Amino acid sequence: MSESYRELLLSFLLFITMKGGKITASDALKWADDNGINPITLYTIVYDLKNKGEIICSREEENIPGCSIPLSIPKEILLKNVVVKSKVEKKRQRKKKLRTKGKTEKGLLVFLGKKEEVKKKESPVEKIYKKETREEKSLSPIEIVVEEKRPQKEIVEKPSRLEIREEKPAIEKIEDEEDLAKAIEYLNYFWSVGEIRFILDLKREGVKDPEKVLRRLLELGYVTRSPLGVINATERLPKLENRKSIADILPS
Repeated sequence: MSESYRELLLSFLLFITMKGGKITASDALKWADDNGINPITLYTIVYDLKNKGEIICSREEENIPGCSIPLSIPKEILLKNVVVKSKVEKKRQRKKKLRTKGKTEKGLLVFLGKKEEVKKKESPVEKIYKKETREEKSLSPIEIVVEEKRPQKEIVEKPSRLEIREEKPAIEKIEDEEDLAKAIEYLNYFWSVGEIRFILDLKREGVKDPEKVLRRLLELGYVTRSPLGVINATERLPKLENRKSIADILPS
């Protein structure tokens, strides 16, 4: 797993935390759009975190709009540790209520069982002594403390590492996403293919930089490359439900 992809996973978890530990599919799509992340990468992030046990996903899913291939993500996504904490907190509150109830009943019985205490009358000497003590306290000097104001240092916010990224033209992003979608569609038919054959076939499909697409597939964990130069699709590769004919993929 590359460092940049690891940062995306942490950024997505932080986003869910800031939202109170629960987000919807619309929130996830907006986060991806704001951060320049294509739908295929968002799909991978969600299901990677689900498989690692970091998040809990609802069974209901929502299709990703504007995606070159049919993909969907869960309608609701929750942080796992938030769910566990809420259950523990509920148990703790129930126990606290039981303890408080027991203490209240016990305190009430003790209160009812006590005899009324007879107030002790104060002697004239005690009254005079207390009066003089109160007067002495009232006449005590008041200390005035003047706090020296120190100039506050200007806090310069450093941009987080995740916010620093090169802005790419929108056209280039669309082309990269389309090229990646073509490669995924191709691999749904040819799960094991030689690297040279793979690159040549993608060029025939109109992919400008097949080597770049291959590096992206390896980074996402969709494929592996053997020492003999064979590209093998993995279980993480998105599966296409409605497949086209092979003739539609590779021109004759």
